[in-house]
Amino acid sequence: MMYSGKILSILFALFLYHATLLHAQNNADADKLARFSVGVMGNLTKGHMGTSLQTDAEGTFEFQEQFNTNLGLNLRYVLSPVFALQSNVVYGRFTILSDFFDQDLLSFKNNYLTTSITTQISILRLFGADAKDFNMYSSFGSGLMFNNINIETDRREINQASVSANDHPFTSFFAVLGGGVRFNLLPRIDSFAQYEYILSNRDIIDGGFVGELLNLGRTAQNSKAWSSVKIGIQFKFGKSSRDADWTTKSRISEHAKF
Repeated sequence: MMYSGKILSILFALFLYHATLLHAQNNADADKLARFSVGVMGNLTKGHMGTSLQTDAEGTFEFQEQFNTNLGLNLRYVLSPVFALQSNVVYGRFTILSDFFDQDLLSFKNNYLTTSITTQISILRLFGADAKDFNMYSSFGSGLMFNNINIETDRREINQASVSANDHPFTSFFAVLGGGVRFNLLPRIDSFAQYEYILSNRDIIDGGFVGELLNLGRTAQNSKAWSSVKIGIQFKFGKSSRDADWTTKSRISEHAKF
């Protein structure tokens, strides 16, 4: 986890560096806007199973749970009324079952941590609409998934194999594409909901690792993709009372009193 912490620190540092450079390019009036915020979100994920395991004695993979719930945090920076950058950290779990040994248990659990950076584009403002209390956006980006694998099985040959969970690749790279909606609830507080489709360069349980563990002589593909629905609250911070997400006076900001 020390290595994952270093990677996470690098990602946040890069995010803050680029945000600072872009912020410096804004004019004096724009600098008076509150641009930074932090968000807390709950996620519902669903894995998408890929190709079946092909061997002489065929077996298949399936997810133990159709849906998984997990938690995440984000750090967001508004570049302009149209564009924003967001850094995300999510902790979650996938459990994949295999019937390779018929009735004998064989399951793989990945307690993962993902870090990503995404760009958000306001669809309404991109096409000239005036978004006051409500906004729609698309998002895209990439990130790293840090894997923590556990294997459960009744088979002695697996428990005594030279290959163990510690041999599973520690990181995976993924791309993310999605979209969502944002609501201005109160001054400095927004709510949001978004959908994301994530595609990784490795299987959730690496196919090469599974093939080696089971001594198949080939890759055992399972799943490289999953969907995520996120719902959360965004808290703005900074000295300015003007919100960069809502530069046009909204019904909420006009009637709020402190």
